[in-house]
Amino acid sequence: MRRNYSLRIPDDFLRKYGAQLSTITTLTVPDGTVWHLRLKKVDNQICFVDGWQDFVQRYSIGIG
Repeated sequence: MRRNYSLRIPDDFLRKYGAQLSTITTLTVPDGTVWHLRLKKVDNQICFVDGWQDFVQRYSIGIG
C-alpha cells in the first residue's frame, strides 16, 4: 500500500498568509535543522508535497 505523503495547509492560514506563499517553504526544527518543502495546489487546496515524506519519516510523525 502506497501512502500519500502530503499535508493540506488549513484554510484559515491560507486566508491570512496565502498571498505571501512561495512554491518552496522552509521548516526549522528546534535543533536548527532546516527543511525545504515544496507547496503544490492539489484539488483547490495547497499542500506540502516534495520533502514532506522525508520530514515525516525523520521525525516519526503519524496520524493521531
